Amino acid sequence: MKHFLIVFSALLLPVLMLTVFLPLHDASAVYDGVIRLHVLAHSDDEDEQALKLSVRDAILFSFGDAINEGESKEEAEALLSSILCDIESLAEETVKKAGYSHDVTVSLCREYYPTREYEGMRLPAGEYLSLRVLIGDGAGKNWWCMVYPPLCTSSAEA
Repeated sequence: MKHFLIVFSALLLPVLMLTVFLPLHDASAVYDGVIRLHVLAHSDDEDEQALKLSVRDAILFSFGDAINEGESKEEAEALLSSILCDIESLAEETVKKAGYSHDVTVSLCREYYPTREYEGMRLPAGEYLSLRVLIGDGAGKNWWCMVYPPLCTSSAEA
């Protein structure tokens, strides 16, 4: 009996590890259907955190409707790619108007996110396509949401 328990445990452990560490089939479909907005502040200073939210709001106010016109993730991604320079210019202008001289970098890239809930919807941890907005050193607390399908607008209004 003891030998059976050892063998059973040895076989069960790899199965449990795979269950915990590999994404579910449905989760991978989520990763492939979402574009997230990720805004990283220069630092955790209160004013820098407010600047991060100002940049977020400017981007969502100016480009949110256009991004929402995409009928698929691919269309939204193509649109974002075509306006990356415009988004970066707006972010830079917002930073400068606030009296800062930080560099701003805007890119579309893949990033890892922890599990997160948005307005009652749970997104599993994993790697997602991101519209990434880096302000200065990007060493401060960050802010993220879903830009496609659109779940950022209500966050920007808060």
